[in-house]
Amino acid sequence: MAFERRPLPGLAAVAVLLVLFGSVSRARADEEVAALDGAIGRYWDGLFSEAVEALEPLADSLEGEEEILAREYLARALVRLGEEDRGRAAFKALLRIRPDWRPDAKVVAGPEMSAFEAALEQYENENLGALSVRSEPTRATVFLDGEIHKEPTPVTIERVPAGEHRVRIERDGYAARDTVVTIAPAEIAALDLALVPIEEARAPAPFWKKRWVQLAAGGVFGAGLLLALSGGGGDGGGEEPLGDLPGFPEPPHR
Repeated sequence: MAFERRPLPGLAAVAVLLVLFGSVSRARADEEVAALDGAIGRYWDGLFSEAVEALEPLADSLEGEEEILAREYLARALVRLGEEDRGRAAFKALLRIRPDWRPDAKVVAGPEMSAFEAALEQYENENLGALSVRSEPTRATVFLDGEIHKEPTPVTIERVPAGEHRVRIERDGYAARDTVVTIAPAEIAALDLALVPIEEARAPAPFWKKRWVQLAAGGVFGAGLLLALSGGGGDGGGEEPLGDLPGFPEPPHR
């Protein structure tokens, strides 16, 4: 018996809605890009107040390169309006999204570049910490993320970017120490490390701490306990000699 294949109820409606939603989203994105072009045009026409009014909502709604462009021109327009504090804040907001962004020196100059440099300094200071390293013994060499530091321990390294960092300390005659430290913005992370002499670090463990010695001792103790249990007790009629144990020589005859 053949079954007729029928479309699922509502599937066509869902597909239509998805197509319509995608079309609306693309249309809105195209409108925002066109609005961004118009706002940038106002900036170049010297209409900085109108540019700011148009760019502020676009900076929050756009994504990707368009968002970066909107925030750049928003900051520049604010500086041109004489609102340098807001301009620096807009540049800092841009740096939080893309820390490695830098303005084109051929295009951005004068007060706009000064505002960006001030914002960059503020941003970096807000995202920097410090690392204090102490060691026993002192005067050990410090490596931070593979780079040697010029001063030995005890030392405090300033202006270290926030986040995780690899730290290594070395001193002649001692085994090196490696660790990872997390530095928080505007805080000092502290490390206090003890170094072990190379001779002590390489010294073999005492024989009684070796695994095979501990196992052998346990076996001997267990065997002795079994012998004691098997040889004790009885009815008072005298001891019965134990049979030969495998692997042991025959006892001498009395």
